[in-house]
Amino acid sequence: MRFSLAALLAFISQVMPLERGDIASTGTPGAVVLTPGDVVECRITGLHPLTNTVVQAPDTATAHGKWAGATVGTVDRSSAAG
Repeated sequence: MRFSLAALLAFISQVMPLERGDIASTGTPGAVVLTPGDVVECRITGLHPLTNTVVQAPDTATAHGKWAGATVGTVDRSSAAG
């Protein structure tokens, strides 16, 4: 991994509260390259899938210059339980 799990959790906890049951996805295996428009779906048995569409991160989305070139996702809530 490019960043340690401790570094990732420290970064995430600076921008949002972490609560019991939260999931921190650490990325894709191997040399998978994600490009804007790709859809990533995470599934856990017994839960609804979490679907994210990859978008290009604006320059202002980088934190302290450490995450340059990162992509961010938007949650598709259309399949979530209501």
